[in-house]
Amino acid sequence: MSHCNVVYKISCEDCNASYVGQTKRKLQTRVKEHRNDINKKFGSPSVISTHRLESGHEFRWGHVVILDEESSYKRRLVSEMVNIKRQVKPLNLQSDTQFLSEEYLTVLVSLTSALGCDLLFSYFVLSTT
Repeated sequence: MSHCNVVYKISCEDCNASYVGQTKRKLQTRVKEHRNDINKKFGSPSVISTHRLESGHEFRWGHVVILDEESSYKRRLVSEMVNIKRQVKPLNLQSDTQFLSEEYLTVLVSLTSALGCDLLFSYFVLSTT
């Protein structure tokens, strides 16, 4: 987990909830912050900590999935938004995807399945280079 500049997914062990995030830092460092957030004394708990506290569930800390590797911050944010929308039960806040139109995502998903390729990422990589 020493990867940097990634979009990642942390899944709940006990249900199909998942959290998608992005970081330019080492993934291992970011995952450790998520895991330890539940112990902090000040501030609001993260959505992962809230899920852990309210449900008693635990997360697959040792099985974090890298969904994308991207050095460009803007492309990483777009990839994060697309991947949040793809989750069955995302824990992410709605504001994490506020700049990705539902209509736009629907068109990309339809084209992706019709053409059999991942246009969601191909489009963003080509259009932002």
